[in-house]
Amino acid sequence: MKKGFTLIEVMIVVVIAVSVAAFAVPAYKKSQEQNQYLAAEGKLLELSSGLHNVIQMYRGSSCSGTPGAAEKNGDGTLNKEGCKKYPHQCLFTNEYTENDLSSMNGYSYSIKTNCDVCMEKAVNSKSPVPYKVCVDTFGVETLTYPGGVTSTRGD
Repeated sequence: MKKGFTLIEVMIVVVIAVSVAAFAVPAYKKSQEQNQYLAAEGKLLELSSGLHNVIQMYRGSSCSGTPGAAEKNGDGTLNKEGCKKYPHQCLFTNEYTENDLSSMNGYSYSIKTNCDVCMEKAVNSKSPVPYKVCVDTFGVETLTYPGGVTSTRGD
């Protein structure tokens, strides 16, 4: 009597393995995309929190313009008046660097003139995560999903 597997037994195992992979791979990709989004959003919230701390500390109100010599200290950092007029620049010269706005996981970051901090990437119609998220000065997040659907969360 010979021992071993028949061709039918091997085929059944292969069919089961392919079936499991057919469900596992898309779930893994979706999970990976979700994790990349959460990491990028964490960076967004850190930037937003830092900027809004500067705004509150110096009572800044606008995130546009470039400081002149009168708003800078000798070492290039912004003085109190500079931080009041240009909180976004104060964030980068006193605490963060411009590299904090570099892209992460396909998202690019920007600070709008009204001091909203946003992250955005190319729209992928099959993506379950937002392609654009903005945090305003009150900490409210506006999320924009493929298809133009928006939602808010926060205070």
